[in-house]
Amino acid sequence: MRKLHLATLSFMALLASCGKTPEGSIIAHLDGYQNDTVYIQSFPLGGMGRELDTVVVRNGKILVAKEIYYPMTYCILSGQTNDTETKDVLFNAFPGEKLVVKAQYQPKRVDYIVEGSSAFGQDFVTVEASLNDIKDAYYDQFIAYYDMLAKEPANPEIVNIQKEINRLFQQMTGVRAQYVSQHPDKQLSLFYTSMMSGDSLLKYFPLLDPSLQDSISGLIYRQTIKRVDLAKLRKEAKKEVSAGQQAPNFTLPDPSDKLLSLSSLKGKGKYVLLDFWGNWNTISKAEFPKMIEYYNKYAPKLEILGINCGDSEFDWAAARANLPWKHVRNIQGFDENSVSRNDFADVTDLYKVEEYPCRILIDPQGKIIGRFEGLEGDIFKFIDQTLN
Repeated sequence: MRKLHLATLSFMALLASCGKTPEGSIIAHLDGYQNDTVYIQSFPLGGMGRELDTVVVRNGKILVAKEIYYPMTYCILSGQTNDTETKDVLFNAFPGEKLVVKAQYQPKRVDYIVEGSSAFGQDFVTVEASLNDIKDAYYDQFIAYYDMLAKEPANPEIVNIQKEINRLFQQMTGVRAQYVSQHPDKQLSLFYTSMMSGDSLLKYFPLLDPSLQDSISGLIYRQTIKRVDLAKLRKEAKKEVSAGQQAPNFTLPDPSDKLLSLSSLKGKGKYVLLDFWGNWNTISKAEFPKMIEYYNKYAPKLEILGINCGDSEFDWAAARANLPWKHVRNIQGFDENSVSRNDFADVTDLYKVEEYPCRILIDPQGKIIGRFEGLEGDIFKFIDQTLN
């Protein structure tokens, strides 16, 4: 077993100085589990650092924790290659709780209850059971994704699979959010909300009963407040680089190590499409054929500037070989001999990029008129509507 995180050790030392012995334990029954070992990921709530341990399964049973020293999140991972989160057992545990996890493994998901927990009892079982058909479809789509990723990673169909995965995920989130709306004072509602992000987090956290901050899960409540505040700041900051705003200038090195500025492209009578991409991103690679088609289709009206993020210089060179538009590289985070990375700002921070690829369309006057991140919207349809 790995060493405990510093925050956990400090908490243990405090308990020892008070003459108190932490109480609580966690055992898990894994019915239908096929392997002889299981992975357990754990991290302290309000702290940093994750631990990943391998535990032997004996007669379908494991000891997750002898004692609970600190509020923790645990995730029992199946260990199967390409399994999705529908096969994970995720729950929180607090000092003093004696928990018994009862998990039943199905071919495409795991059904479980955490006896002794205030959040993962019968309400949790009922809500999650209502999602079984969606979880099974979600699992099928993920298997299709992994299969295509292994055989045809540049197949454009992989984007449609990802969109379906995202749709199913949002559908599950919607069902859990409905529970939050109907039961704002429940521990389970706090857990569901703490797993949200972005607009969903901003919408549903205010519905929670403030009394939860004084409950056993108060630490989760306070943590989630911080995430809500951060989400608000990000949303506000993104307004500065969204439709209607002037596109801020930047300068980065091109493939010849010459400096290229956005100001040399915008305001020249053409639309400019900024494409934040990486060779590691499946959507970027799968949509390159269509990007080439649109570059050729609108060449008199459209300039594309590819901004590579996260690739080594070698991978960048190989990935852009057949891409006919202009390229620069956001070199923050890389030590290169050609140019000093300290000479350049992080353009992903300048444009508040959170998902990849991120495409930003700028009109001939230098104003942002469209922004598309990840699987959001259809940039190609938008280009047709705008440039035709």
